[in-house]
Amino acid sequence: MKAGGLERGMIWRVEAAGNRFLLLDAVEGERVTERDAARLARESCGESSWPAHGLLVMEAGTGARASVGGSLAMTVYNADGGLAEACGNGLRCAGAWAVARGGGPGSRISAGRSGNAGGPGNAASPGNAGSPVRQAGGTHLEIETVAGGRWVEVAGNGDRYRVRAGLGPVMWRGPGFRVKLDGADHMVECLDLANPHAVVFVDSLDGLPLERWAAEVRGQGSFPCGVNVEFAALGSRPEEGPTGDLCVRVHERGVGETGSCGTGACAVAWVAAERLGLSLPLDLAFPGGVLRVGLEAGEAWVEGPVNLRAGPVQNGPGPKVAPKPAGASDGERGGVRGAGRGQDRGAGASRVKARGDRKAAPWAT
Repeated sequence: MKAGGLERGMIWRVEAAGNRFLLLDAVEGERVTERDAARLARESCGESSWPAHGLLVMEAGTGARASVGGSLAMTVYNADGGLAEACGNGLRCAGAWAVARGGGPGSRISAGRSGNAGGPGNAASPGNAGSPVRQAGGTHLEIETVAGGRWVEVAGNGDRYRVRAGLGPVMWRGPGFRVKLDGADHMVECLDLANPHAVVFVDSLDGLPLERWAAEVRGQGSFPCGVNVEFAALGSRPEEGPTGDLCVRVHERGVGETGSCGTGACAVAWVAAERLGLSLPLDLAFPGGVLRVGLEAGEAWVEGPVNLRAGPVQNGPGPKVAPKPAGASDGERGGVRGAGRGQDRGAGASRVKARGDRKAAPWAT
């Protein structure tokens, strides 16, 4: 095998509500070096036929990165090669892939509604009430990440799944700050889900200059490792897009705009619950699809669709990806190079729709 574990690795194309990833199956091979994984991300994620937002490296778990060691380990790299601390949609994709693949060596996978040690509670707990995956009796497994052990629950088969993932506690990063965007005053709320987020609520997403405003938020705050910036609204363009309680656009560090962001969805939902009085779980409509966010046993969870290509393809001398099969569906995370590893819906929650103004968005092709 080639040094770094790349030559025989299997590459999958995976997508979670418009958030696209390449997934490297290195479970059976040697450990993949950070240098080789970063190079693969830079060289392959920008492929013009199917641009991806990041690379998921799946290896056999060791327990070294988790309080409760899983049998599989996931490391996430941005399209620019930067290492990410956390990625909610990437974790959901990894869970669907693990079930499609048949798990990994020594996988602790159990079908049904009971849950495993270290995972979510029983089906009667408040956090399960709004989860179609849990209500359907999804498959439960543990995955090691750079942020610690995480659980996922998976329902579905073939190339279409619905996946719920636990992302740990949501932490507030200070009191926030105010920023002027095109002359209007806005409050920026700062949160942490092992990766940093800045959440800004606006009146509408219509015509919002995402890239410029995200740069202004980053420039006026203190974010030494960068930050993912989410803009959210209670209502926008009801004639277009998927429905949700909130609509969101996200600009991720090291990537740019993505179709959705799992950890970003949790950050927005936490601000909505704390500042606007909305009740969890909440549905958040992104340009790439809808993510549901809830709270269980003191930690956030995110749930939504995941699509896989029909099967893996074998790498040759260099990283290669097979073309997308006819009829297959397309599609967090933030990260910077050198980053550390380290209820029922409220009656007053409004139903809104996400904005759909970008004709050639990469997650829509």
